[in-house]
Amino acid sequence: MRNSRGYVVAPLAQVLVFGSHWGEEFSRGVQRMAETREVMDIREASEYLGVSRETLYKYVYEEKIPAFKLGNRWKFKKTLLDRWMETQSAQSEHRSTRK
Repeated sequence: MRNSRGYVVAPLAQVLVFGSHWGEEFSRGVQRMAETREVMDIREASEYLGVSRETLYKYVYEEKIPAFKLGNRWKFKKTLLDRWMETQSAQSEHRSTRK
């Protein structure tokens, strides 16, 4: 089952039924989300988005993703990345419904 953002979700009861593996994965995902900082560097943002650093640099230089430079380092605000992902998801859903 997917939520409104397109992420795979499962009811807690279903997680518990599937056993400890699913429960462990769920716990790690929740912990990673809690540990995500508001301002991330390229490594943190690439892990958060699930893309390689090279892909993220490409998106930055093509101005496809919100980012800013602090000194000589690219930084990413989590709230802006979340909004960007929501927009990308909505556009993808719109394109798939037109077919």
